[in-house]
Amino acid sequence: MGGPVEDEDREHREEALAEALVAEALEPYTRLLAAELLDEVRHCLLDKLLVHPDGRRMLRRALPDPVVGSSGEVARRGAAGQASEEAERRRGGGEGKT
Repeated sequence: MGGPVEDEDREHREEALAEALVAEALEPYTRLLAAELLDEVRHCLLDKLLVHPDGRRMLRRALPDPVVGSSGEVARRGAAGQASEEAERRRGGGEGKT
């Protein structure tokens, strides 16, 4: 799981993508619909993409994969990570081993 900065960056990218997709989808209707109705449709589509779980999944799939800055171990959080570290120590692979 990413930190707060990574989460904010991901959310910003998702919002930007959603806005671009909605603008592209509504472009053919800009001359056909009243501005008020167009804004309402835009709001509904953005809400579907940014709030509903299905819409968020679609956005995440459409985003490029994150760039990894370096390789290495990933810190595990929570009870699952602690249990995994304890199991590794019992097998003799804990800290201090090379």
